[in-house]
Amino acid sequence: MASAISTAISRDYSLYPYSDLTSLKIYLLTYLLKRPSIPTYAREQILYAIAALTKRGIEDYNEEEKRKVMDQMRELCVMSEWGRELAISLGKALVDEFGMIRGSRVGVSWDYHKRTKEYFEVSLK
Repeated sequence: MASAISTAISRDYSLYPYSDLTSLKIYLLTYLLKRPSIPTYAREQILYAIAALTKRGIEDYNEEEKRKVMDQMRELCVMSEWGRELAISLGKALVDEFGMIRGSRVGVSWDYHKRTKEYFEVSLK
């Protein structure tokens, strides 16, 4: 499922309404929150799909929505031990996706990748 989502993101992102993509991210995160016994591989793939959705849409977000990404991770940390584990894993997935080594797998130009990477680095400070 997560692999198919990542493939669709890279190929068809612009075909979906922004609200549907946001709803998908929320659904995927909620899905994980309700399943603490999900196998690690499946969890990581879903988190990478969330990270890919975040990267692909980062230039469509207004400043408030951009701040929400980090705010959601903070909220996960205080929810529960499982929420904290998800927040750490999501952070790793975001760093990987926005980084130079594993990034650019969502069908974007190198220039887009570089701009989103720079934004991500600045927003973490």
